Order: sequence, then structure tokens, then C-alpha cells
Amino acid sequence: MVTLSIEDVKAVFSMNVYDQLTKQIQQLDLKVSLLLTWNGVIATLLSREVGRLVGVGLTSLRLILPAISLLCLISAAYYIMQVLIPRKGVIKKSVTTFTGLLYSGDIMALGKTNPERVNSYLSALNNINSHEQIYEQFTRSIVLISQIFEKKNRAFIRGLIVTSIGFGCLIALMFFTKIKQSLSL
Repeated sequence: MVTLSIEDVKAVFSMNVYDQLTKQIQQLDLKVSLLLTWNGVIATLLSREVGRLVGVGLTSLRLILPAISLLCLISAAYYIMQVLIPRKGVIKKSVTTFTGLLYSGDIMALGKTNPERVNSYLSALNNINSHEQIYEQFTRSIVLISQIFEKKNRAFIRGLIVTSIGFGCLIALMFFTKIKQSLSL
């Protein structure tokens, strides 16, 4: 039976937490594809319904639902972008003595060009000489990724809400347009 030291257990635990957080962010990014698909469907159906609406006659009251749907589509696009954009610079700038080596946002902040980043990364890596510094790398990255996940999740939920509202307005518009077409026949 293999016995692990407490340092080994801490390292394995930290690596597993880091791995799980990055997987959660990846899953959230995949969920955004559902929002993109639904918003594409809403945009397509909205354009069809606006065409029908023009056929039965436009009034300011009849333009409210398409306007709300369009506003929801624009809002959803904003929130989708908030989920998809890469995050960096979330950690407070007051922590100047720490050089992150795990998270891509930290690595990108190491320099403006790839050669600068490579040199800075190797220098910071060579400066690590204790278990505590390795734990600090994982701990700071875990906290940073948790903050990023929270922001991305919040943006996803908001995008889902405005997509639902836009879809509801679209359904109402389809219903009212169909009734208006039936009455005009």
C-alpha cells in the first residue's frame, strides 16, 4: 500500500480542484452554443413575423413585440460575448510579487510577445523552490478561475433570461399575427 505525505495529498487535491473548475468553464462555454442556436431561431422567426406584420398593416402597438424581441436579441448577444471573451487581469494589481503560472490570463500578462512570456515564465518557474510556492500557484489560480466562472455563469443566466423573454414575445407576436391574418380573410 502506498502512503502519501500530506504535501502530496494537498498537491493532488489542488490539481483536482483546478481541473474541475476548468472543466466547469468549458461546459459553460458549450452551453452558450444553445443560446446562440435559440437566438438564431428567434432572429429567423422574428424576421418572418415582421414580414407578415407588414402584410397585415403596421401600427405602433403591433411594433412593440418585435421591438422587445429585437432588444432581447441584442442583449443576449452582449451576454453571450461576456461569457465567451477570454478573461485576464481579474486578480487585484496590488499583488505584484506573485507571478501566476497556471492560468492563461496570468501567462498572457507575463509579456507582450511570446518570447517575453517564455522568458518571464521560465524565470518565475525557476524562482519556485518550495512546496508552499506550488500551493500558492494552485490556490491563487483556483480563486482566479472561481471568479471567472462566477462572472461567466452570471452572464450566461442573464443571456438565458433575455432569450426566454425574447422567445415569449416572439410567440405572442406569432399568435397576434395569425389572428390578424385570420380576421382579414
